[in-house]
Amino acid sequence: MAAPVTESDTGSDTGSNTGSHTGSNTGSDTGSNTDPCRIVRRFLEAVLWAEHITVWEMLTPSAREVALAAAARRGLDAVAAERARQGTWTNAERDRLLGALVVGLGVDLGGADLDHVTVGPAIGQADGAVVLQLAALSTLPKTITLGQGWPVGRVVLVSVGGSWLVDRIVR
Repeated sequence: MAAPVTESDTGSDTGSNTGSHTGSNTGSDTGSNTDPCRIVRRFLEAVLWAEHITVWEMLTPSAREVALAAAARRGLDAVAAERARQGTWTNAERDRLLGALVVGLGVDLGGADLDHVTVGPAIGQADGAVVLQLAALSTLPKTITLGQGWPVGRVVLVSVGGSWLVDRIVR
């Protein structure tokens, strides 16, 4: 049975799951925090604010491969995909591909207002991954939603090089 990841497991407090746009597009803060809830919140902010470079940097290598495979199905040529893997793509190629990725992630998250999505507690898995439930806040009375909002999906994080990275989004 999976157990919640606790404060002592992550090395930091969970703090608030709401955040505000930092204005950063460098991605330098993507691996600086070991709290999975904060990592997911930062990822959602990056999707919301179309910080496509930050979104890319917060993905595991396997998640990047999934994104490139989806782009290939939609017309990305093999040479451009290889340049993306090697990090030698042009700025125009990068912006076009990652811009589409951010739009696709928004669709995958059910079009929820990402400013009002709550991030549930981190649940550790046997394979070392961490799963966090996302819920959209509801404007309906709590008696209808049981006070929990509507499920949006789950984010699966994996530790890579000591930092949590987004591996999958599950609807």
